[in-house]
Amino acid sequence: MDTITIKNNKLSLNPNEIQISPLGRAFRLSGIKIDYSKPPKYINNNARHCTTYTFIYLDTQELFSFYFDEYDKFLNKI
Repeated sequence: MDTITIKNNKLSLNPNEIQISPLGRAFRLSGIKIDYSKPPKYINNNARHCTTYTFIYLDTQELFSFYFDEYDKFLNKI
C-alpha cells in the first residue's frame, strides 16, 4: 500500500515525500505501528492487524496519527 485515504485526502506512505496539508503546512510520514494488542483477522489467508500511521509537521515537529482497521478502513484520528 502506497497511500492511505482520509476524508477524500490521499496521504503518501513514503517517508521521504514531503506533503502539504489543506492548511498549507508541510508534513511527512514519521512511522507505522502495528497494533498487536488485538488478535489478527485472517483476510485471504493473511493475518492482518490494525495499524497506526503517524505523521509529523515539519514546522513544529508536532505529531498526528490515524488508526486503521484490518481492512485498511480509517477508524479515527489519534
